[in-house]
Amino acid sequence: MDFEDSFYDYSKDNFYEYFSRIQYVLQTTNMGYKETLLEKDKLLESNPKVEEIFYGRKAMDLSLDDCKDIIRFIELQEKIKEFEDEALFLLGGREAYLYFKKLDILKK
Repeated sequence: MDFEDSFYDYSKDNFYEYFSRIQYVLQTTNMGYKETLLEKDKLLESNPKVEEIFYGRKAMDLSLDDCKDIIRFIELQEKIKEFEDEALFLLGGREAYLYFKKLDILKK
């Protein structure tokens, strides 16, 4: 990911905006991330109970297939988080580099 400014310069107080930008870049540059998001969306469309449980927070009776879909949904959520965590980790290293450079700790 290529950003012109550091997090500090971009937004001192608004991490969520910065994170949304990271998610957008992942969606446009990382096919694995994009495919995982699409699979999650298709799963939610194909089984409304999964959406109701996670986003509507409603209790209901579930079939074996519903339970399998819930497990798959959780797996997809974890995979999405792994993509995002990796991007944040790499950007954290980049931010440290830019910050150290700004403090003149690093020499050219």
